Amino acid sequence: MKKFVHILLFSVLLTLAFAPVVIHAQSEGLVTNCGGAGEPECNAATFQSALLKIFNIIVNNVAVPLAVIAIIIGAVAMITSAGNPTTASWGKKVIISAIIGLILALSTRAIIRFILEAIGSKQFYGF
Repeated sequence: MKKFVHILLFSVLLTLAFAPVVIHAQSEGLVTNCGGAGEPECNAATFQSALLKIFNIIVNNVAVPLAVIAIIIGAVAMITSAGNPTTASWGKKVIISAIIGLILALSTRAIIRFILEAIGSKQFYGF
């Protein structure tokens, strides 16, 4: 029962934490209307523009905050371990994993650009 309450509490807090992100994403207009009367032509640029908006929201509003939260959780676990090597070790692993995730999240733009160059794409549309 205690585990269920913890999971439920975590789910509610996560939902409340990311509700502004969802609202922001809706107001940003991720999908560009194209191909209709009075609208621009649908092409690779409009598709890549939508992908770039989604990418920026995921990296900036989801991945980076989650990594920061994980670093804080790991630090709290290490501080409150009270000499328990298992808890201190777990906290250290969480911090290392979060830092690696943060580095990957922030370097994805370079990785995507490298892949686009490797497949011969001449235009990057923001990447």
